[in-house]
Amino acid sequence: MTQSVHVSVAICTWNRCESLRTTLEEFCALRVPVGIDWELLVVENNCSDATGEVVESFVGRLPVRLLHEPTPGQSFARNLAIREARGRYLLWTDDDVLVDPNWMTALLTAFERFEATWVFGRSEPEWPGRKPKWYSNRFRGHFAVLDYGPTPFVVTDYEKHFYGLNFGGTVAAHRELGGFRTDFGLKGSGGAGGEDTEMFGRAFQAQMRIVYTPDALVRHVIPEWRVGKRYHRRRQWDGTDVYFAALPELFPKYSWFLGLPRLFYGHALHDLTRYAKGVIARNPSESFYHELRLIRFARLLLEAARHGFRPAPRQSIRTTKRSAEV
Repeated sequence: MTQSVHVSVAICTWNRCESLRTTLEEFCALRVPVGIDWELLVVENNCSDATGEVVESFVGRLPVRLLHEPTPGQSFARNLAIREARGRYLLWTDDDVLVDPNWMTALLTAFERFEATWVFGRSEPEWPGRKPKWYSNRFRGHFAVLDYGPTPFVVTDYEKHFYGLNFGGTVAAHRELGGFRTDFGLKGSGGAGGEDTEMFGRAFQAQMRIVYTPDALVRHVIPEWRVGKRYHRRRQWDGTDVYFAALPELFPKYSWFLGLPRLFYGHALHDLTRYAKGVIARNPSESFYHELRLIRFARLLLEAARHGFRPAPRQSIRTTKRSAEV
């Protein structure tokens, strides 16, 4: 008889086998609570490197199960993990993350203590050397860095969302929400993220109990190429078409002008002013932050022009839930 599994942990990966190896090595030091059975699902998303061999090398050391999702896109990989999960809880992290030995215990403790449906924790950056000179706390989201303080709490603020590298929910809640939206999420080396925060938004709107616990800690390993400005400029430009398509859903009550919510133009003027002041003051954090916002606005305006300066057709959550195929 197959042993009952209470907790599923999932990692989705695409062609980062050496980074994945480091992540799995860290999992070998994980402290699993007494009486908990668990499985580790590694979903390779159409990989062409040695991901399969790396995962197989940990068989016997970890309760690992390799899954294959041929459709490019992190959301497709995540939804396969939801379908395959055998546990009551499904915990998420990434292939470039080092989990604290107490990570699983902290998340499960918060589930029980708060009778939570979703739980998430802190993430710290693991820099390749020194952090970039332009880095400040306002860039934490660009590196999925999260710290809401030393005290756990039930989330009542929409801005207190989680990131995909350190959160978990009941499998039932994942399935109730229809899984991750497949129009969001990274696709290979392109596309845009956001499938995690979008899931948070739906859970929040459904009034599910979401809890932050500072005791669940992960370190996000930042590679050298990700600290360069060029990478972040490209990320702001790429994937904006997905964000543009979601604008009618995200800003349903705002007035519009030339295919965008009218307030975007005021924000752009503010960003232009702050960018100029940052350049004059030689403040790299200030100038680069507003430069990235201006890049995103320029790309949104280009998308609006491509649509005849009209909003994208409004999509419904119900439609996107069906597309998740969970």
